[in-house]
Amino acid sequence: MNPVQLYQAALHEQLDQPLATATSLDSVFYTSPDVFAAEMEALSSRTWRVVAAAGQLSQPNSVHSLTMTGQPLVVTRAADGTIRCFHNVCKHRGVPLVTESATAIKAMRCPYHGWRYRLDGTLERASHFNGIGDHRVCNTGLSSLDLDDIRCATWNGLVFANAGGEAPPLTATMQALDTRWHEYDFTQFEYGGDLHYRLAGNWKLVVENFLDSYHNPFVHPALNKASSWKAHYPIVEPDYFGVGSNVYQSDVAGHGGLPILTGLSPAGQRRAEYLCVTPTLMLGLHADYLFVLTIDPIDAQTTDEHVYFFFVGADKDDPKVKSARRNVLENWDRINREDIPVVEGMQVCRNASPYGTSVFSPFHEGPMHAFQRQVAQLMANRKPKPRQASVDHAIHELVGSEA
Repeated sequence: MNPVQLYQAALHEQLDQPLATATSLDSVFYTSPDVFAAEMEALSSRTWRVVAAAGQLSQPNSVHSLTMTGQPLVVTRAADGTIRCFHNVCKHRGVPLVTESATAIKAMRCPYHGWRYRLDGTLERASHFNGIGDHRVCNTGLSSLDLDDIRCATWNGLVFANAGGEAPPLTATMQALDTRWHEYDFTQFEYGGDLHYRLAGNWKLVVENFLDSYHNPFVHPALNKASSWKAHYPIVEPDYFGVGSNVYQSDVAGHGGLPILTGLSPAGQRRAEYLCVTPTLMLGLHADYLFVLTIDPIDAQTTDEHVYFFFVGADKDDPKVKSARRNVLENWDRINREDIPVVEGMQVCRNASPYGTSVFSPFHEGPMHAFQRQVAQLMANRKPKPRQASVDHAIHELVGSEA
């Protein structure tokens, strides 16, 4: 069966069942390069993925480079403040334009032949293309030498991209979460740093681990002491899922002294929720900070994980507040590093023939079941790409696409 058929079968036979009788995805979904390629096509086409924190481009005339599943991208903020996203590829010889983030620049200059692009993606000049000092490009036979842009939108300090252009508007994607968290004024948050990890594990294992509080007392004893699994409640809704707690205390968690969002009810000040909205987007909301965990799948068995942190902007220059912010990043860095060997160990076992599918804990693993159903539903509704019949056919398609 092709990957779409595999997901259709898993959805029908395993996941579209009550939690108590459902069974999890088989190992092939975590190891097959064909499954991975089909997943990436679906994620690129039909979902929004975070490409930056807007605070990483806080100044006009800024650029931020990244890769997304191996594709070089660049996010720009022009002089008028407009944020855009492009393929980070010079249209002349296919060299990356931007190799590191920068501010106070007026154009992106290709390091190979000096072609320059404005921050709106238009070609400013093809340096010396028609001779020394003659920067014109004439009669190329191409419709445009401007950069290829990518659909881009922002939400509460995050920059999202939808490379395939098929996702619903970002406002629609985030609407249910906005409704749930309406009490929280996100405009009070400001970007406060990030963490990055590369794991030898399939991207879905990283998300499943985020949704799993079942492992906390065994893998994260310090975290479980500060936020006991006994106080967690599962959240499973059509547009998001995860876990929450109504006993959050920043001083118990090890970072007391952070200013909290104004306007919160006493219940809101004690609430902490950790939700997955899209297959690669997870958020942890507290009264005094927000973290956003995003997944960048590299291949079937390798994943990059990015964590962006946002803090209430009040008193940010106070030494005690700075120290508390550092404690937040250090605590989550420790927690994430505790998870890495577990996730990588699960990948090793997915590669071992004895492991197949398993059951879900009806008490703990409702959010994980919801995530696997979300991915399976996304994939089951895709039409499989036709396989290339031969090398000659593939070459014909390639030449035709460039004509």
